[in-house]
Amino acid sequence: IAFDLRIEGTSRVVFATTGNNTTVDVGQDFLYSSTNSAGSNTNSTGTTVITVGRDFEMNAPGGRLTLASGTGAGSGTLNITQHFDLIAGEITETSSGTGAGNIEFNTSTDSEFSNTGTISNTINYFVSSLSSLDLGTSAAAGLGEFEVDGGEILLGSTDAGGALQTGST
Repeated sequence: IAFDLRIEGTSRVVFATTGNNTTVDVGQDFLYSSTNSAGSNTNSTGTTVITVGRDFEMNAPGGRLTLASGTGAGSGTLNITQHFDLIAGEITETSSGTGAGNIEFNTSTDSEFSNTGTISNTINYFVSSLSSLDLGTSAAAGLGEFEVDGGEILLGSTDAGGALQTGST
């Protein structure tokens, strides 16, 4: 996709259900504002990676983006180049197997993370060695892991639960 990917209104998108190594490259911004409560999802088996060339923004009251679902070992990854902004809605994984969702910052530019929505279940975070991630006053939530591979994170959350509210430290 050369420019922006927009999912609006009550639209739903399934990126892959049983495919292996499905890749979606978004040239610029991924803008998600669908209020469909069933939401959009990646896959139940295999791996789906959505690489966002610039910003990911979700402003979808009542909407949902599921990064792994079903009974398989599937994983869905949002690879963010610049900014992650979850204003409203939910990012989750609903796999009854070993599936997991991932939010990765693999870039040599500074990235910002803002979360006033909901991040639930097994969502893992990864910050690469070249990345600098500013969490501002937001909390990285979910039951997954938070891994920093030589990169840098800036914490400033005033949340009582702290800046990193994942399943592992």
